[in-house]
Amino acid sequence: MMPSHVPLANGRAQHAKPGGTGRYQHRDAQIAGSLFVGTLLIYAAVSRYKYVAYDAASMVGLAHTLVNHLSLNAGQGFDDYLHLSTPYSPYGIGLSLVIAPIYGLSKLTGHENILLSFINPCIMSMTVVVSYAIGRALRWGASWAVLCAATFGILTMALQATTELFSEPAVALCVAVLIWAILRWSAGWKYAPIVIGLTAGAVIQFRADSILTVWIGLLAVPLFVPWRQVMRIPVLVAVGIPTTISLCLLGAYNNLRWHSPLVFSYNGEGFQTPLGRGLEGLLFSPGKSFFLYNPIAILGVIGIVTLLWTRKPVGVLFLLLIIPRFIFFAKWESWEGGVDWGPRFLFPIVLLFVIGAVDVLVQTRRRSLIAVCARVAFVGLALFGLGVNYLSVRVPYEQWYSVVASPSLSSAFDGGKPFVSNPTAVGAVGNAYDFTYRASQIRGDLDLLESHRAQDALVVFVAHPRLAWAMLSAGSGFLLLAAIAAFDLDWTLKRKGQSEVESPELSDTV
Repeated sequence: MMPSHVPLANGRAQHAKPGGTGRYQHRDAQIAGSLFVGTLLIYAAVSRYKYVAYDAASMVGLAHTLVNHLSLNAGQGFDDYLHLSTPYSPYGIGLSLVIAPIYGLSKLTGHENILLSFINPCIMSMTVVVSYAIGRALRWGASWAVLCAATFGILTMALQATTELFSEPAVALCVAVLIWAILRWSAGWKYAPIVIGLTAGAVIQFRADSILTVWIGLLAVPLFVPWRQVMRIPVLVAVGIPTTISLCLLGAYNNLRWHSPLVFSYNGEGFQTPLGRGLEGLLFSPGKSFFLYNPIAILGVIGIVTLLWTRKPVGVLFLLLIIPRFIFFAKWESWEGGVDWGPRFLFPIVLLFVIGAVDVLVQTRRRSLIAVCARVAFVGLALFGLGVNYLSVRVPYEQWYSVVASPSLSSAFDGGKPFVSNPTAVGAVGNAYDFTYRASQIRGDLDLLESHRAQDALVVFVAHPRLAWAMLSAGSGFLLLAAIAAFDLDWTLKRKGQSEVESPELSDTV
């Protein structure tokens, strides 16, 4: 059903022309489909088809015991070499519930690792589609929305996140759906409250910290929807029932694991990191800087700031999702996320910075000096991001940490001098890996490639190069088709005299 009003750039609403919205929804759906297939093929081409992280093994182990024994004892399902998941996994149950039916299928078909390795690629491709939908809900042209979706999916940490079985991609999808549903609610979509309730309930099952880092974004809802509408009984029921049920289930699971429904953190960990130290690492360190692993986010900062003037509700929503997450994990004992690629705990907000970066391009006049500078900056940062993300899938992310931790291996890269003289000292390897340029991940992967010591994480390119290039080429082709279809849609609307404010949104069914 066509909404009676659509949001303007300044957050107000304007009535749409009868029949103006929804006439091209099928073309939006086709573009979204091309984006999904294209990114999924690219993710399949660069996949390692296995998981190596302990976190992933624990969550898969819980899925094994759920299927094989109808038990929550994760220690029965895998070799718990760190003894952190015996008897119960410290991680959210959400991803294990996603894994369980896929694992059950693998018991019939075999190839468990291959099937499991498609979980996060599918989740990420869905997030790419939702990012396109967000662009359309912001009243962007289809071309800008495709640019946003492809940039997020290929030129950020999203690419590497598909190669491991962490829970952050699922949280990122939930964050994207929440943003989209809030924007659609402001345009009159009646199903938005139930989508928000279900998504908010789901996200805390993937990561319990989402109660503080994701739910806080709901405080911005009254900026999009009149307060009297928010407080209607059907709305409160639609949002409240799923979230309350999810909270109760989480409390019960916590009580089983920690003998208290209010204990959410991992055993033995807490918030001991000085805030300044954590923020320094997440923002500026050569080993874990958010902006080093997502270069396009530099322009995104400018975009989010300008959103506070051009689309104030959206800007406030983004800040509510960004600032608490930075502060929360800056204080966390394992603020860096362990041995992984970049600051993975911050991955769920990468899309927000990409949206901000693209919005800078949308809002600047094409022939102005500011617009030229913005486009040059976008292209330059995108190319840098392409190089960084090539490294992220070319070299196994865990290889360089092993080099840093070994004096004999690291001495081969620095004139016979190891990066860490005493690897057994508490925090010595981590500090070098996170805070020194010489031992940082990106520099290390370049050294591994230059010295021909890098293992090859692109297993399909090694074992079946023709298949790998075919998948990569087909995926790129689908993205190109999406871009062409988006340009054609924008051109059609322009010829018919419709402004971007009156352009159609992605179908509610997508």
